[in-house]
Amino acid sequence: MIDEDSEEHTAEADRPGSDDELRTTGRPSVRQRAVSVLKKVQTGFWKTLQRPEYMVVIVGLVFGVLLLVTTPPSLVCDEPMHLYNSYRLSQGRLLPPEIKGIAGNYVPASFPGTFKVTGSRELIAQTGDKQDVDLTLEAFKIPLRAGDTVFIRSYQQYPPGCYVPQAIAMAVGRLFGAPPILLMYLARLFTLLAVLILAFMAVRVAPIMKWTFFLLFLMPSTLFLISSSSADALTIAFSFLAVAYFLKLALQPDLEVGRRELVFLGLIALALSLVKAPYFLVFLGFLIIPPKRFGGLKRYALTFGTMLLGMILIVGLWQFLAGRHITTMIAPGVSPFGQLKHIIGHPWSYVRTVASDLLRRDLYIGYYENSLNVIAGMSWGTTTFPTWVPWLFLFSAISVTALDKDELKVTAWQKACSFAVFLVVEAAVITSLYATISTVGSAMVPIHGRYFIPALPLLFVPFYNRSIIYRKSRFFYLVVSGLGTLFAFTAFYMILARYY
Repeated sequence: MIDEDSEEHTAEADRPGSDDELRTTGRPSVRQRAVSVLKKVQTGFWKTLQRPEYMVVIVGLVFGVLLLVTTPPSLVCDEPMHLYNSYRLSQGRLLPPEIKGIAGNYVPASFPGTFKVTGSRELIAQTGDKQDVDLTLEAFKIPLRAGDTVFIRSYQQYPPGCYVPQAIAMAVGRLFGAPPILLMYLARLFTLLAVLILAFMAVRVAPIMKWTFFLLFLMPSTLFLISSSSADALTIAFSFLAVAYFLKLALQPDLEVGRRELVFLGLIALALSLVKAPYFLVFLGFLIIPPKRFGGLKRYALTFGTMLLGMILIVGLWQFLAGRHITTMIAPGVSPFGQLKHIIGHPWSYVRTVASDLLRRDLYIGYYENSLNVIAGMSWGTTTFPTWVPWLFLFSAISVTALDKDELKVTAWQKACSFAVFLVVEAAVITSLYATISTVGSAMVPIHGRYFIPALPLLFVPFYNRSIIYRKSRFFYLVVSGLGTLFAFTAFYMILARYY
């Protein structure tokens, strides 16, 4: 007689995926393999969630690509000018040609023709209209015809460091006969990828405020700019990286500045010299590094002085070469030297003018009267965010800076120095704008919120502290990652709601 219990046991063991399979065949069952995979996925998820350098790349790439695709052509501030400058650089030309004293670029006539076909430029003034997707798709049929060029006036000449990824994208696209609109999207994509590489480096090297950098890179206005071909993109990225590296040299325990650190400092100095001119002053953040890290005050002062002098020479050389081209944008009544003379002669009047503009609430939080704000200014200022978005971001960034801590101490001097450098950088930016755009003695400074972004990390350093007792847990990483994703999604959603 056959034992039924024995027969059932044997049949169970013979079935694939049984618990006895591992013992009989030496292989895990299907259920065990599935459980193992799920555990690995769960472990990988939590590990990634605790690494802000990976999270900024993942979230930035997903929503950055969505933004660069959905933002209509030429609806990033001054995008046509940036594209034409990039196209010129892709041909190996640093400076623009001139016709009768007017600087500009020779670009394929298909570029302005493409912008005209899409109809996007009309949306700047007509805030109720939507982008016609069919017109955008139709623009892909317009060939480049690189030999058929037109001369287009260029009113600003930024250093070539602002346009390297865009120029590479243009060169690659031309090799494959890409139409103008595809060159534009490639320029946006290459810029985004370059910035995300720098973002990864900045967050990784920063010894503190890693999650603050994460939020600042994903701030709606920042994400919008780095997903475009704007000169602001690399200016922001290199400035953030510089601040992060200064913090590393200042705070990392037992670190002595050697040859490798000096080389990296030199590369940062060079990069800051080749982006938008006033922001080379971010290098003054070097002053938060204690002289003992260089082995003494003499080597410290020699390093700082040599690099700063080199930067001034590079910036000065570019301004000398490009200065006569930049002056072609000056309107009647605008005189840089006359404006500087007015500032020197009437310093308090200038201070009152700047203060009245800086105290505008809409500059930082909301949007009124065509003013771009720092946190959520996008697309020529025609995209209006709900008020809660900038307020929530401001609260989140300050809170995260205060809670995201370890045993490293930031001294009162380092906090004061960071804040002072922020003020110096912004004063230089504002004075530059006042001198080159406003009429002499004007009571208005053309301040846009995006001009504050490159130096923002310096502003948050004073909020770092060790007095608030808080131990980071999975909840912290989940909430902060969620907030960064929320702000990135909000930027994408607002573009969709505005233009489609």
